[in-house]
Amino acid sequence: TGAENLAAGIGFGRLRGGGEFAPTTHYPPGYSLAMAGVQLLGVDKLESARWVNFGAFAGLILSAAGLVRRTTGSNAAGVLAGLLLGFSPVLLVVHAWVMSEALYLVLGGVAILLLSIYLDSQRRGVLVLLGGVAAAATLTRYMGLAWVAAIAVAVAIRERSRRRKVQDLALFALKEVLADDAAA
Repeated sequence: TGAENLAAGIGFGRLRGGGEFAPTTHYPPGYSLAMAGVQLLGVDKLESARWVNFGAFAGLILSAAGLVRRTTGSNAAGVLAGLLLGFSPVLLVVHAWVMSEALYLVLGGVAILLLSIYLDSQRRGVLVLLGGVAAAATLTRYMGLAWVAAIAVAVAIRERSRRRKVQDLALFALKEVLADDAAA
């Protein structure tokens, strides 16, 4: 209902029996926003959930395969990791549900991959993208705050100058604050 109302321009919430709008304040809006984006393309609400979850499943497989490839240096290991995830009965069930877990899992997988790339390259553009993905994970499941904390610790303990650490943490935190403001 939240996705349907977002796509209709009403807002994130539901209509009560009397027709008045009741905003949803105790669930994060990320999954509903993703579904609403697909609905704006003309897809009905149930089908939009299927497309979001299919994209999340594909993204999770690709991010895991990429991470294993980066870690091992082996294309075969990356392909094997992707196949194992792709045929996991548990993940197939999770991605068949109309719940936010599928989107949260892929955002976590992409966050780990981007963190790995950032720690190797020290490119701030990757850090900004990582901040956006971590913010999206938080907007999908409040448990995403754990990703934010873990990423901040990884950035803080990386060996380099104190000034660079502070700058990078500030850049990452700024992305988180901007995402929270956009959600509000």
